Amino acid sequence: TLVESIRANPRQALTHWLKLLDLYRQTDQRAEFEKAANGMRMAFNVKPGEWDDKDNRDEKNISLENYKHIAAQLKKLWPTPECAEFLLSLLADNRNGKRAGFPLPVVEEIVLLLAILRTEQ
Repeated sequence: TLVESIRANPRQALTHWLKLLDLYRQTDQRAEFEKAANGMRMAFNVKPGEWDDKDNRDEKNISLENYKHIAAQLKKLWPTPECAEFLLSLLADNRNGKRAGFPLPVVEEIVLLLAILRTEQ
């Protein structure tokens, strides 16, 4: 079901991609994980991590506040509709998967902020 949802809307299913990668790790499906991770990089500005770095300590404590220019823009735009557009633009890949992408904790923070904005509007 996740794969079908992703195929139908690859650039609008970030949470589906994340769940699929998690399931592949849990079920020890490395080849499928790597294929899906590459597909996710092509659709989103996200660094899904590598197969073996489930608990990458360097990226575990990182947040949007580590990106000073992004944090400043968020403070400036919050809680406007433009802020939601800005957050979505952070997630979108505009370089055909060539960017390193945001670490998963940052992606989760962006998704949370989007959810908060949607409930406030």
